Amino acid sequence: LALGGPLAKRLIAQLLNSENEWIEAKTSWFNAPGIGKYVSALGNAARLAGQPYGYLVWGVDSSGAVCGTSVDVTQTYANEPFEFWLRRRIQPDEQEVRFFEGEIDGKRLVVMSVAAAGRVPVRFDKSAS
Repeated sequence: LALGGPLAKRLIAQLLNSENEWIEAKTSWFNAPGIGKYVSALGNAARLAGQPYGYLVWGVDSSGAVCGTSVDVTQTYANEPFEFWLRRRIQPDEQEVRFFEGEIDGKRLVVMSVAAAGRVPVRFDKSAS
């Protein structure tokens, strides 16, 4: 999915004010189980903070500067597409997790959005982070 300008700009503005419990910035870090733990943590934190979504943004450093990323969420992990691998390990099954990509000032960004937890905590591999 394409990353729209207003969403990207809002996330960058939030990062410039500092990361918090429902938004996290990375440059090009990719660790499949770690990303799964972020799904759980961000969905649950968004619920507690009264936010509709939590976000993991690749291509922004911890100071909020856009640096671009080489992360590819369409890659294969454990012999299957990463998104399939991730989806099978998230509970509840209907938990919304989406990936977007786009550019700001010619630098590539990838964003994972995680809907805030609903009636039950978000879990990855049966554990709520």
